[in-house]
Amino acid sequence: MDANYAVAYAGVADSYVVLGAHGHLPVKEAFPKARAAAMRALELDETLAEAHTSLGTVKTFYDWDWPGSEREFRRALELNPNYPTGHHWFSHYLAAVGRLDDAVAEIKRARELDPFGVTVNFWLGDTLYYSHRYEEAIKQYRTTLELYPKRADLYGKIGDCYAQEGAYPEAVAEWQQSPALSGDAYLAARLERAYKRSGYRGYLLARLDQMKASAQTEAVSPLDFAYTYALLGDKEHTLEWLEKAYEVRDPWLYVKADPRLDNLRTDARFQSLIRRMGLPP
Repeated sequence: MDANYAVAYAGVADSYVVLGAHGHLPVKEAFPKARAAAMRALELDETLAEAHTSLGTVKTFYDWDWPGSEREFRRALELNPNYPTGHHWFSHYLAAVGRLDDAVAEIKRARELDPFGVTVNFWLGDTLYYSHRYEEAIKQYRTTLELYPKRADLYGKIGDCYAQEGAYPEAVAEWQQSPALSGDAYLAARLERAYKRSGYRGYLLARLDQMKASAQTEAVSPLDFAYTYALLGDKEHTLEWLEKAYEVRDPWLYVKADPRLDNLRTDARFQSLIRRMGLPP
């Protein structure tokens, strides 16, 4: 109805960001469209905080333009310091470049402004997890479950925290909640049998088999493979799948932050990946 309505273009940009980031559109299709919509919004109104936030997120998730991303977020929050999505998505940038204390501070500010937002509460748990603050992360994930009890994926996140603490029975118990609550009783039973037969390692190997089977008929993120191999301590396959995530420009390639990759940080191939992404050492 109004081809010059800047806020609507920013909304289109954000829609493409979410579609690309969560696997509903191919990354290389969604993010160029998001960038074009954000740029059009800024052509119409350079003072629009929403549009600077949209562009900053494209630069984080897809362009890997770290200085440009920070400039866009700083400008957005200068224009509207009370814009919760600005603080939320700026936190993603900060986590990606490894500034985890700042990332936690930004997402906490977003939660102050949007206390019941599911993605805000979810991402606060993630930033605490990335920061190795596992008990705080578990508490935050459980708080989010109280608000959104149908989010089965939150149990997977809690399991990840327990795994990093070496509490493997607790990790498996939480991981098992996800397929059970998602209605996949067959997978839940299969994984439970693998755990009873072969323990934690057997459970992870069964998860890998399930992902390989799923990949025959649907898209499975390379990072799902990379992180499962990382939990198994298989550096070669972890690096192989990280490279595949790099090739498709996976927006969740937070190599500076994820604790599952800690044992790779001195590996020359891992350092090469960081350099190629343009991340600070």
